[in-house]
Amino acid sequence: MNPAHPAPLSPHLPKASRMPPALQRIRQGVWIFYVATVLMLVVASVWFTKEDYYNTLAAAQRQALSLARSLDEHITRSFVSVDQAMQNVAEDIERAGGMDRVDEHWAYERLKSKVENTPQIRAIIAIDSKGVLRAHGLEYPTRRVSLSDRSYFPYHQKNIETRLRIGEPIISRTDYKWLIPLTRRVNVADNNFGGVLLSGVEPDYFLRFYESLHLERGTRVEILRNDGVILLNYPLNIHVLGTPLNEILPASYELLLRLRHGFERMDYAEEDRFVAQLQSSSSLPLTVRVSLDAGQVLQHFYQSAWVRALSGLFAIFILSVMLYLLLRQIRRLAESEARLHLTQYTVDESPDMILWCTSDGRLCYANRLLGEVCGLSQSQLATRNITELLTDGALAWERLRADLLEHQSHHSEGFLSCSDDKRVPVAITLAPLTDAGRDLYCVTLRDISERYAAETELRRHRDHLQELVSEQTREIRNILDASPLAIMLSVNEQVQLINPAFETLFGYEQQSITGLPEQLVYLSQEEYNKLRGALHSRISMGGTFRAETQLRRREGGSFWASLFARALDPQDLAKGVVFIFEDVNAQRSAALALKQSERSSARFWILLQMPLPLSIPSASSSMSIRPCAG
Repeated sequence: MNPAHPAPLSPHLPKASRMPPALQRIRQGVWIFYVATVLMLVVASVWFTKEDYYNTLAAAQRQALSLARSLDEHITRSFVSVDQAMQNVAEDIERAGGMDRVDEHWAYERLKSKVENTPQIRAIIAIDSKGVLRAHGLEYPTRRVSLSDRSYFPYHQKNIETRLRIGEPIISRTDYKWLIPLTRRVNVADNNFGGVLLSGVEPDYFLRFYESLHLERGTRVEILRNDGVILLNYPLNIHVLGTPLNEILPASYELLLRLRHGFERMDYAEEDRFVAQLQSSSSLPLTVRVSLDAGQVLQHFYQSAWVRALSGLFAIFILSVMLYLLLRQIRRLAESEARLHLTQYTVDESPDMILWCTSDGRLCYANRLLGEVCGLSQSQLATRNITELLTDGALAWERLRADLLEHQSHHSEGFLSCSDDKRVPVAITLAPLTDAGRDLYCVTLRDISERYAAETELRRHRDHLQELVSEQTREIRNILDASPLAIMLSVNEQVQLINPAFETLFGYEQQSITGLPEQLVYLSQEEYNKLRGALHSRISMGGTFRAETQLRRREGGSFWASLFARALDPQDLAKGVVFIFEDVNAQRSAALALKQSERSSARFWILLQMPLPLSIPSASSSMSIRPCAG
């Protein structure tokens, strides 16, 4: 349906007797789409499940091998630092002629310093050429314990090489704790056997480190010698420490011999596990093995597979529901087509002005009301551009489009230009639409002339009231400035406004006292507290508080003043209190002088009423004179 030439309105709507061929083809296409989508969902679910499985294994392999490399670097550095500490001590002992000639206290101090500087070493001991313990890094004097039956002693006694030997974990005979013995031969002159140095590496040192890594549940770590002897495991299992691997797990031992580094799935101690193995890249005969519980590794995969399967079933269910609804809508589409022209009629007879235009502003459609308001016919509107209808022209149209692209909708106000040069205020609503593959804009214009006139009148009244308020404010300010009495406005007991008479009386300026507490003008804090309580009780009832009190000027001088106070709002004292101060020093001085004069006059009249003796020098007697009553 072409919006520029709407179909005529039919008084009777046709009923769909049968489905049109076009809708039948749509129905068939919907069924084909449904079947194809279900097949694609099944195939995609299987493919993603397979990829997820391999990705899970690859991630587990990377994680396990990365952990194995980190652990290998850690244990290699730990053992190398132990070897360096032992080498320094061995050189000192060799220069001294072997353990048989070394001073025990000197050896104790040397071994003790090495133990303190190497945290992974529990203790370093020195064994003489006969296998007797001669020096200990943790105790002095040293107990004489024979260690010649240990496997490392005959080994070093027969081999002149001084390189480090990693022994099987043993229980120490001095402190009865598990340790990993790292030993090396001490040579004397002509490479003769001069004894053995042994460093007891603390297994707890590594166990604490592994504990701090917070490994995932089901993760196990094993440190093996290359011949299969278990040196350390985590979590700790002391029952297999020092045991050759081929005696307890032959399949695992074969893996040790077959792979230098790799990742395999195998039954490990009757458990399904993934095993990552890495032989040390250093000269130390060590192999680090990290095993992961298969169920823990694949747990996320199983959960994802279940979620994927349920999601697929849910998607198929949704598609089925949508298919049902779509088929039902297709059946009703014929009836809906018959009613489409009602929409066109609604747009044509809309109480708002509606037009469609292209991106360059060329009009494609305009309803009846727009032609009536503009005074143009439909043929004239078809040749117009929207920039000719908006008062600001092309600039306004570009601004509307830019705002629409940014916010996906636009609402504003402007003016519509009519053929008689009249400007009509309108509310503009802009929205994008598509018709027959073309990108168009739907512009709705609503006549707001009445509202615009009301707003204009309201703005005029508001400006008039603002002028009245400003004039009244100036009058009040002039009254304050002209008042001979000191006036102060206090809000929340802080000075906010004073007049020039206040500045003259107290010596403060407006800028210096604004925001300061009002108690500054009172003689003391006690006087202020007493006066403030009576003042609050009076003005909160709507009355005016009156009192005479001594106040203090800025320079410190005091004077008597009459104080008047009244609240701006007795129900809410926080809105402010107005104070009026009047200097009554002169009146009080005059009243005081008058009282003193009255008291002097009273005493004078009392003296006059008393009998006074009168002496005459020439007579021998005296007489009394009383004042006359008249």
